[in-house]
Amino acid sequence: MLNRNHYLTHPLPTDDGYTWTLASRLGAMLQEVESLYGERDKSWTFVGVEFERNGPQNWFPGNCGNIAIQLNTNALDNEVLAHYQLAHEVVHLLAPDCKRGAPNIEEGLATVYSEDFVLREHQQSNLTNMASYIEAATSVRELLAFEKDSIKKLRAVEPSFRLMTADTFKAANLDYPEDKVAYLLSTFVRK
Repeated sequence: MLNRNHYLTHPLPTDDGYTWTLASRLGAMLQEVESLYGERDKSWTFVGVEFERNGPQNWFPGNCGNIAIQLNTNALDNEVLAHYQLAHEVVHLLAPDCKRGAPNIEEGLATVYSEDFVLREHQQSNLTNMASYIEAATSVRELLAFEKDSIKKLRAVEPSFRLMTADTFKAANLDYPEDKVAYLLSTFVRK
């Protein structure tokens, strides 16, 4: 059954706006990730949220500079899962490209943000169930514990996660262990 609250707004009794939908949640999430991790690449036009059996993922319809978020159909009637998936994909809007194979730093950050979002908004945890995402998120949490603004500093030097190198860490004045940098910059392998 389709969760109508994903799309239909209702006025709040306080005359303070409307209830949340996926569109308004996405807007708030995007503002938050930009404040935490640096400005997004605005050369891309975000065109909406849809549901797809192979989601969640970002999709580039027509390869013309548009980007859509596809959530999995398993989130159609599950608000917490929809928000978890949406929060993950919002991080990928910071520096999109049409290529497969994001680096561990990007997938880990997307997982960290989605976990933190649903814990804060829904008091739920343990939604991440694949070892590769847990490992990438753990590595990003370690980086953020080392320097809480590390992602923002790295993206100030190189906005694209995919184009970051060990020299990006040096230019951002992050004296982080080489083996950990190598893992963060390596291509994420889903397993």
